Amino acid sequence: MERSIQDFWAAQARYADYRRFARRQGVRIERVSSADANIVGRISGRMARVVRSVTERRTEPQEGALSGAG
Repeated sequence: MERSIQDFWAAQARYADYRRFARRQGVRIERVSSADANIVGRISGRMARVVRSVTERRTEPQEGALSGAG
C-alpha cells in the first residue's frame, strides 16, 4: 500500500510539472486528464476521493510525502 501511495505522489508531481510546462506554452489542460483519472483509479476509492479533494483545494501534500521532489 505504501508503495502505491509513493507512486501516486510521484505521478502527481509529474502531472503538475506537465501542467506548468503546458501553461508556459499556452496550452490549456483540462482539470482532470484521463491519465490522472487512471492513476487515481488504481488507488482505493476512499483514498482517491481524499486525494482529489486535496488537489482541488491546491494544498501542499504532507511534509515528506514528496520526498526528493522540488
